[in-house]
Amino acid sequence: MGGYIFVIVLSVKKVTKPGLFLIVVFLGAITALLYLQVFDKSQVSNSLSKSVDTNDTKATLGNPPDIKYADYEPPPFPGMDTSFSGGTIKGKLCYPSEGVPPLDIYVKNMEDGAVLTLSTKANQGTYLVEKVPVGLYVIFAYPKNSNFGGLYSPAVACGLSVDCTDHSPSIVKVEEGKTVENIDICDWYGNKVPSRP
Repeated sequence: MGGYIFVIVLSVKKVTKPGLFLIVVFLGAITALLYLQVFDKSQVSNSLSKSVDTNDTKATLGNPPDIKYADYEPPPFPGMDTSFSGGTIKGKLCYPSEGVPPLDIYVKNMEDGAVLTLSTKANQGTYLVEKVPVGLYVIFAYPKNSNFGGLYSPAVACGLSVDCTDHSPSIVKVEEGKTVENIDICDWYGNKVPSRP
């Protein structure tokens, strides 16, 4: 900047005519303005580069910083039982009379003899046993305060007609997370019901 002013001053001293003097002054002013504009732009560019370099994200113009997302694991669905184990047994309840009395239902494991018990109300038409450990079972029932038992047998699966003669307990296989349906306790006509536990 100082060099440009020195040239302008020397030019003014050498000019003797007033018209030329004004032209020299005008040209000098334009030169000074152009220099200031170039100087300001370079300063702005340098300051931008310095601010970007010292930024904690180390970002560069045109290249946004990498964004890392935290690991996300969605919660279980509402009502989901995450501690579930075993399977489910369900079926109908029958009785050879006008109504179904309150029953004690027994689900007996054929391998270790463990028994699950479920009590029903009068005229209850269905039953459901949940969280039954994996295994092989027989399912039978007794009315409360009675030794007259019924069970799920091949005769039930056959339709309980006169041609269905197998009244022995049917073996029911329970698998993890699965439901065994149509295990109807409707055979009250044989004498092969397991003893009440």
